[in-house]
Amino acid sequence: LRLNPGAVVMGAPRALVVLRTLTLPLIEDERELASIVHFQIGKDLPFRPEEAVIDFKVHRELKAAAPPGSNGKAEEKGGERPNESSIAPMKQEVIAAAVKREVVDFYRRTAGAAGLELAALGWQSYANARCLDACGVAAADESVALVSLRPDEVGVEMIAQRSLLFSRGAPIRLSSGNSQLPPSASDQTATEPPEGTSPPE
Repeated sequence: LRLNPGAVVMGAPRALVVLRTLTLPLIEDERELASIVHFQIGKDLPFRPEEAVIDFKVHRELKAAAPPGSNGKAEEKGGERPNESSIAPMKQEVIAAAVKREVVDFYRRTAGAAGLELAALGWQSYANARCLDACGVAAADESVALVSLRPDEVGVEMIAQRSLLFSRGAPIRLSSGNSQLPPSASDQTATEPPEGTSPPE
């Protein structure tokens, strides 16, 4: 085919990815935000945090809730503005993903064996959603369920409003075959809110 070796992006199966949607204070310092994300998702990992490779992406900013009894408007008394301490702080929604370090090492070795360089490791469920969107399988207001059957895994994705809403993956244990992929990290449910941006890669 005369393909020139270069950088590639690969996708990890859902069963190897731990995905969480976090609601955090609005923090502009990226390093501080990363520390909080690592701390929060580290509490839910089915393996030791030091064995994890964690990435995240800010999904959206959430509007501050109005103070009780304000009917959505800031109340003023005697012409004075309300105390800033009574105003709820801004929040942000963060999508965080984690895999075991050995998963990243596996795909890096696989790419190297093919003479390629692993530029990024993504998430197969999101790649499937992007493909369905690009193919125009469903209208923007329609929902689609995608079931993927592989020799070592079954996956289910729900796509609605051009966004991945739900995904779940579970490994299939076959006595007649042995998969070379690292063992499953998690088969827990993950959700991504509508109007979503890209999950972290």
